[in-house]
Amino acid sequence: MDHLRSRHLLVAIILVVAFSATSAFAGAKVFQDSSLNEFTIISGSYETNVNNNTDPFVIQIFSSGDECVRLEVIRQGADFEMTLISPNGTIWQNDDGGVDTQPLIKAITNVRGWYPLVISQFAGAVANADFDLQYGRFIATSTQCTDPTAPSTALTNGAKTSDGAAGGSVSPNSD
Repeated sequence: MDHLRSRHLLVAIILVVAFSATSAFAGAKVFQDSSLNEFTIISGSYETNVNNNTDPFVIQIFSSGDECVRLEVIRQGADFEMTLISPNGTIWQNDDGGVDTQPLIKAITNVRGWYPLVISQFAGAVANADFDLQYGRFIATSTQCTDPTAPSTALTNGAKTSDGAAGGSVSPNSD
């Protein structure tokens, strides 16, 4: 019995050490080989818990930079919006750019790295709904990115830009 208890303690210590050395988790990391020139379908959920706290869908999308990343919700159980954030702070956001109220982002990415993608109900409202996201990486001049989504401009003291979109970056010296 003591041997079993010691073994469990050892496993617990190993797990604590292993996970304490990892970086913070900001959603699953998803990538696709851009040479395939095709889409991957990712299914996800937006949920509200019993305390009415909304839980947006969050993943990280990889881009080599200077390429077309096309993200389109092709099936949704609620009215969603998408926000894609570059490692340098540039933001692409869309609510109804696809079919009906389905969001569509066609981003010409600016740096190599992981881009957090957030999918949520467009007004942050209570909802429990599933969706399918179509994700693809293409060369920057691909027809998949004809009329690309314009990145948002910079925030000024947390204010939104004139088009109502959240800004692309915040000055470290702003209040």
